[in-house]
Amino acid sequence: MMSSFSNIEIIPAIIPQSLEGLRQTIGRLRGCGANTIQIDVTDGVFVASRSWPMNRGDMKSFEPLVFGDEGLPYWNEFNFEVDLMVHHPEKFLLQWIQAGVTRAVIHIGSEHNLAECRKIAASDIEIGIAVDLDAEYSDIAPSLEGMSYVQVMGIAELGKQGEPFDERALVLIQKLKKDFPDVTIQVDGGVSDLSAPDLIASGAERLVSGSFILESENPKEALRTLSQTQ
Repeated sequence: MMSSFSNIEIIPAIIPQSLEGLRQTIGRLRGCGANTIQIDVTDGVFVASRSWPMNRGDMKSFEPLVFGDEGLPYWNEFNFEVDLMVHHPEKFLLQWIQAGVTRAVIHIGSEHNLAECRKIAASDIEIGIAVDLDAEYSDIAPSLEGMSYVQVMGIAELGKQGEPFDERALVLIQKLKKDFPDVTIQVDGGVSDLSAPDLIASGAERLVSGSFILESENPKEALRTLSQTQ
Protein backbone atom coordinates (compact mmCIF):
# COMPACT_ATOMS: atom_id res chain seq x y z
CA MET A 1 0.00 0.00 0.00
CA MET A 2 1.18 3.54 -0.74
CA SER A 3 0.81 6.82 1.11
CA SER A 4 -2.51 8.39 0.24
CA PHE A 5 -0.74 11.56 -0.91
CA SER A 6 1.53 10.26 -3.71
CA ASN A 7 3.05 7.23 -5.36
CA ILE A 8 6.05 7.52 -3.02
CA GLU A 9 5.53 5.56 0.17
CA ILE A 10 6.37 7.49 3.35
CA ILE A 11 7.12 5.27 6.34
CA PRO A 12 7.45 6.72 9.85
CA ALA A 13 10.20 4.97 11.83
CA ILE A 14 10.15 4.40 15.58
CA ILE A 15 12.96 3.22 17.87
CA PRO A 16 10.86 2.20 20.90
CA GLN A 17 12.17 1.87 24.43
CA SER A 18 9.07 0.05 25.65
CA LEU A 19 5.83 -1.37 24.31
CA GLU A 20 3.96 1.47 25.98
CA GLY A 21 6.27 3.99 24.34
CA LEU A 22 5.62 2.35 20.98
CA ARG A 23 1.89 2.52 21.60
CA GLN A 24 2.01 6.21 22.50
CA THR A 25 4.11 7.13 19.47
CA ILE A 26 1.91 5.21 17.05
CA GLY A 27 -1.09 6.90 18.65
CA ARG A 28 0.34 10.26 17.55
CA LEU A 29 0.55 8.94 13.98
CA ARG A 30 -3.05 7.86 13.65
CA GLY A 31 -4.66 9.59 10.70
CA CYS A 32 -1.34 10.92 9.38
CA GLY A 33 -1.76 9.21 6.01
CA ALA A 34 0.91 6.55 6.47
CA ASN A 35 0.02 2.91 5.86
CA THR A 36 3.19 1.30 7.24
CA ILE A 37 5.17 1.90 10.43
CA GLN A 38 8.79 0.79 10.69
CA ILE A 39 9.86 -0.52 14.10
CA ASP A 40 13.62 -0.26 14.56
CA VAL A 41 15.15 -2.98 16.72
CA THR A 42 18.69 -2.41 17.98
CA ASP A 43 20.71 -4.87 20.03
CA GLY A 44 23.50 -2.73 21.50
CA VAL A 45 26.03 -4.91 19.66
CA PHE A 46 25.60 -4.43 15.91
CA VAL A 47 24.79 -0.81 16.73
CA ALA A 48 25.57 1.05 19.94
CA SER A 49 22.01 1.61 21.12
CA ARG A 50 19.58 -0.96 22.48
CA SER A 51 15.81 -0.79 22.01
CA TRP A 52 12.68 -2.68 22.97
CA PRO A 53 12.35 -5.66 23.03
CA MET A 54 16.11 -6.27 23.37
CA ASN A 55 16.45 -4.94 26.92
CA ARG A 56 16.42 -7.20 29.95
CA GLY A 57 12.84 -7.84 31.01
CA ASP A 58 11.30 -6.86 27.68
CA MET A 59 10.17 -10.37 26.80
CA LYS A 60 7.36 -10.05 29.31
CA SER A 61 5.73 -7.44 27.09
CA PHE A 62 6.88 -8.93 23.77
CA GLU A 63 5.82 -12.55 24.22
CA PRO A 64 2.04 -11.84 24.22
CA LEU A 65 2.51 -10.35 20.73
CA VAL A 66 4.52 -13.36 19.57
CA PHE A 67 2.00 -15.89 20.88
CA GLY A 68 -1.01 -14.04 19.54
CA ASP A 69 -2.47 -13.02 22.87
CA GLU A 70 -2.14 -9.37 21.84
CA GLY A 71 -1.52 -7.49 18.61
CA LEU A 72 0.94 -4.75 17.81
CA PRO A 73 -0.50 -1.36 18.81
CA TYR A 74 -3.16 -0.23 16.34
CA TRP A 75 -2.53 -3.33 14.21
CA ASN A 76 -5.89 -2.82 12.53
CA GLU A 77 -4.85 0.64 11.28
CA PHE A 78 -1.26 0.09 10.14
CA ASN A 79 1.01 -2.45 8.51
CA PHE A 80 4.34 -2.99 10.23
CA GLU A 81 7.90 -3.39 9.03
CA VAL A 82 10.70 -4.40 11.41
CA ASP A 83 14.24 -3.14 10.79
CA LEU A 84 16.48 -5.70 12.51
CA MET A 85 19.64 -3.78 13.36
CA VAL A 86 20.96 -6.81 15.19
CA HIS A 87 23.50 -9.57 14.82
CA HIS A 88 21.99 -12.95 13.88
CA PRO A 89 18.59 -11.62 12.75
CA GLU A 90 17.58 -15.17 11.87
CA LYS A 91 17.16 -15.75 15.62
CA PHE A 92 14.50 -13.05 15.89
CA LEU A 93 12.77 -12.95 12.51
CA LEU A 94 10.17 -15.65 13.19
CA GLN A 95 9.10 -13.94 16.41
CA TRP A 96 8.39 -10.73 14.54
CA ILE A 97 6.48 -12.55 11.81
CA GLN A 98 4.35 -14.13 14.52
CA ALA A 99 3.88 -10.68 16.05
CA GLY A 100 2.37 -9.51 12.78
CA VAL A 101 4.93 -7.65 10.68
CA THR A 102 4.48 -7.75 6.90
CA ARG A 103 8.03 -6.68 5.97
CA ALA A 104 11.47 -7.15 7.54
CA VAL A 105 14.87 -5.60 6.87
CA ILE A 106 18.14 -7.52 7.32
CA HIS A 107 21.43 -5.60 7.41
CA ILE A 108 24.16 -7.15 5.31
CA GLY A 109 26.73 -5.52 7.57
CA SER A 110 25.56 -7.65 10.50
CA GLU A 111 26.50 -11.22 11.31
CA HIS A 112 23.67 -13.05 9.60
CA ASN A 113 22.46 -16.09 7.70
CA LEU A 114 20.53 -14.73 4.73
CA ALA A 115 19.58 -18.18 3.48
CA GLU A 116 17.95 -18.94 6.83
CA CYS A 117 16.21 -15.56 6.83
CA ARG A 118 14.80 -16.25 3.37
CA LYS A 119 13.62 -19.67 4.52
CA ILE A 120 11.93 -18.24 7.61
CA ALA A 121 10.25 -15.45 5.65
CA ALA A 122 9.18 -17.83 2.86
CA SER A 123 6.12 -16.30 1.21
CA ASP A 124 4.71 -14.97 4.47
CA ILE A 125 6.31 -11.52 4.39
CA GLU A 126 8.43 -9.27 2.19
CA ILE A 127 12.09 -9.29 3.14
CA GLY A 128 14.71 -6.72 2.19
CA ILE A 129 18.38 -6.05 2.79
CA ALA A 130 19.79 -2.86 4.24
CA VAL A 131 23.03 -1.51 2.80
CA ASP A 132 25.17 0.95 4.73
CA LEU A 133 27.27 3.50 2.93
CA ASP A 134 30.58 1.76 3.64
CA ALA A 135 29.44 -1.60 2.25
CA GLU A 136 31.35 -3.17 -0.62
CA TYR A 137 29.19 -2.76 -3.71
CA SER A 138 30.24 -6.19 -4.95
CA ASP A 139 28.57 -7.73 -1.87
CA ILE A 140 25.16 -6.32 -2.71
CA ALA A 141 24.21 -8.39 -5.77
CA PRO A 142 24.55 -11.82 -4.07
CA SER A 143 22.61 -10.52 -1.06
CA LEU A 144 19.74 -9.30 -3.25
CA GLU A 145 18.88 -12.82 -4.41
CA GLY A 146 15.41 -13.67 -3.15
CA MET A 147 14.89 -10.23 -1.62
CA SER A 148 11.91 -7.97 -2.34
CA TYR A 149 13.69 -4.67 -1.84
CA VAL A 150 16.85 -2.91 -0.72
CA GLN A 151 17.08 -0.27 1.98
CA VAL A 152 19.85 2.28 1.51
CA MET A 153 20.98 3.87 4.74
CA GLY A 154 21.12 7.63 4.40
CA ILE A 155 23.31 8.22 7.45
CA ALA A 156 26.79 7.15 8.46
CA GLU A 157 26.00 6.05 12.04
CA LEU A 158 23.18 3.53 12.39
CA GLY A 159 20.78 3.16 15.28
CA LYS A 160 20.20 6.87 15.88
CA GLN A 161 17.55 9.32 14.73
CA GLY A 162 18.31 12.91 13.83
CA GLU A 163 21.66 12.14 12.20
CA PRO A 164 22.67 14.32 9.20
CA PHE A 165 21.96 13.05 5.72
CA ASP A 166 24.98 11.62 3.90
CA GLU A 167 24.92 12.45 0.19
CA ARG A 168 26.83 9.27 -0.65
CA ALA A 169 23.39 7.66 -0.47
CA LEU A 170 22.38 9.42 -3.69
CA VAL A 171 25.25 7.86 -5.62
CA LEU A 172 24.45 4.41 -4.24
CA ILE A 173 20.76 4.73 -5.12
CA GLN A 174 21.61 5.74 -8.68
CA LYS A 175 23.95 2.76 -9.11
CA LEU A 176 21.39 0.35 -7.68
CA LYS A 177 18.64 1.75 -9.90
CA LYS A 178 20.82 1.31 -12.96
CA ASP A 179 22.05 -2.21 -12.12
CA PHE A 180 18.85 -3.57 -10.52
CA PRO A 181 15.97 -1.64 -12.15
CA ASP A 182 13.29 -4.05 -10.91
CA VAL A 183 14.27 -3.89 -7.24
CA THR A 184 12.32 -1.52 -4.99
CA ILE A 185 14.61 0.98 -3.28
CA GLN A 186 13.80 2.54 0.06
CA VAL A 187 15.93 4.94 2.08
CA ASP A 188 16.22 5.13 5.85
CA GLY A 189 18.09 7.85 7.71
CA GLY A 190 18.42 11.57 7.13
CA VAL A 191 15.13 11.76 5.27
CA SER A 192 13.67 15.27 5.48
CA ASP A 193 12.05 17.87 3.28
CA LEU A 194 15.57 18.89 2.21
CA SER A 195 16.85 15.45 1.18
CA ALA A 196 13.61 13.91 -0.11
CA PRO A 197 13.56 15.60 -3.56
CA ASP A 198 17.07 14.36 -4.41
CA LEU A 199 16.32 10.89 -3.05
CA ILE A 200 13.21 10.58 -5.21
CA ALA A 201 15.00 11.97 -8.27
CA SER A 202 17.76 9.39 -7.74
CA GLY A 203 15.28 6.51 -7.78
CA ALA A 204 14.01 5.96 -4.22
CA GLU A 205 10.42 4.71 -4.04
CA ARG A 206 10.02 4.50 -0.26
CA LEU A 207 11.22 7.06 2.28
CA VAL A 208 11.63 6.01 5.91
CA SER A 209 11.68 8.98 8.26
CA GLY A 210 12.04 9.12 12.02
CA SER A 211 12.94 12.45 13.57
CA PHE A 212 11.50 14.66 10.80
CA ILE A 213 8.06 13.20 11.41
CA LEU A 214 8.17 12.26 15.09
CA GLU A 215 9.74 15.48 16.33
CA SER A 216 7.22 17.57 14.42
CA GLU A 217 4.38 19.19 16.32
CA ASN A 218 2.12 17.98 13.52
CA PRO A 219 3.19 14.53 12.21
CA LYS A 220 0.43 14.54 9.62
CA GLU A 221 1.70 17.80 8.12
CA ALA A 222 5.32 16.56 8.24
CA LEU A 223 4.35 13.41 6.34
CA ARG A 224 2.38 15.46 3.84
CA THR A 225 5.41 17.70 3.34
CA LEU A 226 7.61 14.69 2.52
CA SER A 227 5.09 13.22 0.12
CA GLN A 228 4.77 16.49 -1.80
CA THR A 229 8.48 17.23 -2.17
CA GLN A 230 8.75 15.31 -5.43
